[in-house]
Amino acid sequence: MLGSLICAAILAVMNEAPSFSLYVTYGGPYIMLVLMQIFIYAWAANEISVQSIAIADAIFESEWDLFDIKSKKLLVILLARVQKPLEMRIGPFNPMTNETALLMVKAIGSYVSVFQGSYDE
Repeated sequence: MLGSLICAAILAVMNEAPSFSLYVTYGGPYIMLVLMQIFIYAWAANEISVQSIAIADAIFESEWDLFDIKSKKLLVILLARVQKPLEMRIGPFNPMTNETALLMVKAIGSYVSVFQGSYDE
């Protein structure tokens, strides 16, 4: 969704702005803010994955052998759950990661090039 929004904004500004300075003045800040939004989502999703993996490490490094039997059983259940890290997903498609955000930006650049080339003809 954000990728198509950025692509449309870039094309609109490139085709309607009579000069490069107007392009930078009007389109630049908007496009940069939307790109920042994509990378903030990606960073937050990556942080969730990293911290969910860190839970298993924290349990292992704790003094779990000194806990009572009930707590040990709860830790075993928790360890079974945290073996698969949490991840934010882009709809039903892929997990949101920093790499996914970078791929989105590369795809936006490709789409803009294709559309700009077909618009010029």
